[in-house]
Amino acid sequence: RKAATEEQKAEHDKLKRFLEAAKKRARAKESAAAESAKRLKRAKTAEAALKERAAEELQAALEEESDEDDEDDEADEDWSGTPARRAAAERSRRDHCGRYKALPGHLRVLIWAQLSRRVPPSAINANISDVIGALAPEEAVPLPGERSINLMRSELTVASEAIAAFRVALSKRIISFGWDESSKFGLGLLSSSTQIETQDGQIVDVVMRGAALTAGGTAEAIAWSVDTKVFSHARRLLKEWRAAHEQRFGAGSWAAAGGPAPGSIGMNRLTENTLLMSDTCNAARKCKRLIAAAAMEALKAKVGEAVWDAMSEKERAERGKVYIGECHAHTLETSSSTRWRTRRLRTSRTHKAVGSI
Repeated sequence: RKAATEEQKAEHDKLKRFLEAAKKRARAKESAAAESAKRLKRAKTAEAALKERAAEELQAALEEESDEDDEDDEADEDWSGTPARRAAAERSRRDHCGRYKALPGHLRVLIWAQLSRRVPPSAINANISDVIGALAPEEAVPLPGERSINLMRSELTVASEAIAAFRVALSKRIISFGWDESSKFGLGLLSSSTQIETQDGQIVDVVMRGAALTAGGTAEAIAWSVDTKVFSHARRLLKEWRAAHEQRFGAGSWAAAGGPAPGSIGMNRLTENTLLMSDTCNAARKCKRLIAAAAMEALKAKVGEAVWDAMSEKERAERGKVYIGECHAHTLETSSSTRWRTRRLRTSRTHKAVGSI
């Protein structure tokens, strides 16, 4: 009995110790929770105070900015902002309000020129910056990133074709027009080259369109592509350029600035004693005859059918004439072909005058 009592007493002491430990842990938890609640309350109070302070500072800054803008508007209507903000805006492509500014036109042309010379887009900024640093070190010119310059390569295609159309339309006459058709991955591609005489007598080679998809590989399809994909395309570019120019600078500004009329470029320009040049295969020869005939028809439509019918053959020949040439780089160099070509040169048939049809 005595042993059982001692055992019960030991068990009671053990439970008492467990209870005290549990109470101690509970008090510690309560204390930690109370401390956490106090910290949370202090944090919320500090956050509210910080927000209130930030709101007051922002309001004060906005009021100060508004006052500065009002003062600057009175002093200079073209600019709003402090000198420090103005200097910062000049060093970046964002204005004083943080809006993204368009790239200046003259700087865009410089980038096009670099791209047209096959300069890597990653080197263009450095090239332009070096020139500006050498010639105008006091200027701070912001430049676009490499990704933007890569995207400008698509602009370069349209811009170069528009400038080429502009030059051809202003030219005194078209001396020669050459083209060649090839295929890549099953697609027909047409490349062309134009030689013009400028108003001051200079001879200039112009690429009106580097490459264009054709409607097929037949002579009729190539002739249609020359009319549609080269001359009609150039005329459309001039129309859109004129419309954009007059929208910005007013009606009549295009002609006042020396811009050519879109109608000054077309198939009829190939009748200015122009030489048509392509390769020597049968399809190419037929294509040249079709284009020559289309050019004379375009000239007839421009002059007027009644006036054209009243003209003599001599007057028609003086008004317009087309010559057909053959590119002998496509001719196989054999003794028989050499003799055949010599005979053609002797009979003056290499450059065959089409004239009036």
